[in-house]
Amino acid sequence: MKPQPAERLPTGPGWVFEPKYDGYRATIAVQVGTARLLSRRGTDLTPSFPEVAAAVVDQVPDGTQLDAEVVIYQNGRLSFDALQQRMATGRRRALTLARETPATLMVFDVLADQGIDPTAEPWTRRRERLELLATSWRPPIQLTPYTDDVEEAAGWMEALAPMGIEGVVAKRVSARYGVAGSWVKVKHRQSLEGVVGAVIGPLQRPEALVVGSWDEDGTLRILGRAPLTPRQAAQIDRYIPHCP
Repeated sequence: MKPQPAERLPTGPGWVFEPKYDGYRATIAVQVGTARLLSRRGTDLTPSFPEVAAAVVDQVPDGTQLDAEVVIYQNGRLSFDALQQRMATGRRRALTLARETPATLMVFDVLADQGIDPTAEPWTRRRERLELLATSWRPPIQLTPYTDDVEEAAGWMEALAPMGIEGVVAKRVSARYGVAGSWVKVKHRQSLEGVVGAVIGPLQRPEALVVGSWDEDGTLRILGRAPLTPRQAAQIDRYIPHCP
């Protein structure tokens, strides 16, 4: 189930809101005393996060499958770089990193509950199932919080941004799992003045902008690349000088 992007949080009754984490979306299933952690594309993440798999085997009943986000906190905020380092290492090194930079499994839905398929049930009933399962959980497994107050959710967008929380996911409480449009994601956005340092790609079809900003001492600091959609590329092309 993939949330659809939106510019603002939905209003009105029938919605709940959860933090959107900067991590790896994954499902984890327990079967016959073994846990397997899979990415959304089907990549086996189990060797990269052995501490998560071990905790799930210990705390989650057989026949259960959870929908979750794998995250790592460093210095009080989420670190996607630390996650990528875990993914790029071998099994032996992963065991060391599991002690140095332990991961957390933030669970937000249940796809199988001890052999029962709850995906046709509304979010409210699936949440009840999760809360019952979570009574025996302890770190690194955590149940994600939620609110039904849109103003509180909007406050999360600002208050939790310094922790690396990307934004908020809104979910219809009456929808079964997998219904298109029943999950909506709104990302926190920050605006700042920038300088275009370079244009990447062919002259007739620019692909990205290299953007920077001026430090207090007058040094130009590169912030990164900004990919362009075809429509944006056509707009940018008007401002690029072309040689005859």
